[in-house]
Amino acid sequence: MESKGESCPVNVLVAYEDFASGTRAMGILKRIDNQCGQPGQLIHMMWRFDVVADADYFDHAVREALASDIIVIATREGKSLPQRIRDWIARWLLMKTERPLALVAALDYPPAKASKEVHVLPYLSKLAQYGKMEFFANGNGNAHGFDLPGIDATGP
Repeated sequence: MESKGESCPVNVLVAYEDFASGTRAMGILKRIDNQCGQPGQLIHMMWRFDVVADADYFDHAVREALASDIIVIATREGKSLPQRIRDWIARWLLMKTERPLALVAALDYPPAKASKEVHVLPYLSKLAQYGKMEFFANGNGNAHGFDLPGIDATGP
């Protein structure tokens, strides 16, 4: 993001399910930062799902989402998002005016025989469409046509 020859920081909020998904999201952030042209322009906030769901932190997580340019949701595919995370998304989505500009799904796909259910990807895709945001999802051949170029679903 540049204006008048000056680079502007890109604010990214990552909401992640667990250590593995947080690590995968950090790998994605590192690649994005390296591709931005000027490393160090990426400012990120990390929120684990259980902390976002905590009543004491929920509103703070909403405010940080509203101040973000990119929201990354890092979780496993094959199940739905926890209700409190869906509440958090709905809150900032209804309150947003100009931001965020993009929603990224950083998903871990279970082995094919473990689960054929896909819940998170279409849900996030519809939310991005509703919120007039760009939508990107990592692949593994399961992203139903959505790809985040140069990003491997397995992590860094």
